[in-house]
Amino acid sequence: PSPTPTLAPGETRYTVQAGDTLFAIAQRFGVPADAIQARNQLDNPASLRVGHSLIIPASLETVPATRAPPTRLPRTPVPSPSSLPLLPAPRLLAPHNGAIFTEETPPRLAWQAPALPTGAWFEVMLWRDGEPPAVRHWTRTTEWVLPPEYRGAIWNWRVNIVQGTWGVERDLLSEPGDIWRFTWD
Repeated sequence: PSPTPTLAPGETRYTVQAGDTLFAIAQRFGVPADAIQARNQLDNPASLRVGHSLIIPASLETVPATRAPPTRLPRTPVPSPSSLPLLPAPRLLAPHNGAIFTEETPPRLAWQAPALPTGAWFEVMLWRDGEPPAVRHWTRTTEWVLPPEYRGAIWNWRVNIVQGTWGVERDLLSEPGDIWRFTWD
């Protein structure tokens, strides 16, 4: 067995859980996925396995313990989400536009996006042609597996970045995402 690598200051050890992806882990810890991949010498990010131990590099926002505490500045008002520039829209990855699923295994929706700001969510919108969005699923990961009851329809979908209270109100933080469609027979 190879020796357990020593953690550098600010690093964390994480054990891969079922459903984890490199991008989701990166977002959870606020670290670029390629930094995790390089630190753990992963040739293929899809090769993650449940139980695999990863070293998560220090977040870019981590302040070294040797630095003096920051000088307190007067409070400035935090701009409202509507006054900030919009983030780029999440980029849809899978299933590809026009995909047709015939098996019982539920499709996995996946997208790539910038790191979520504090308090933000990915809002997955799903609807049938000619209808308003029937499903609004909020998640902080970059993928979502459809529930089995969604089988038997042609679905349109998009992903936006939002902030607010689910089911009450929300502010759009990203450009509206592209709309793709797939069929799950």
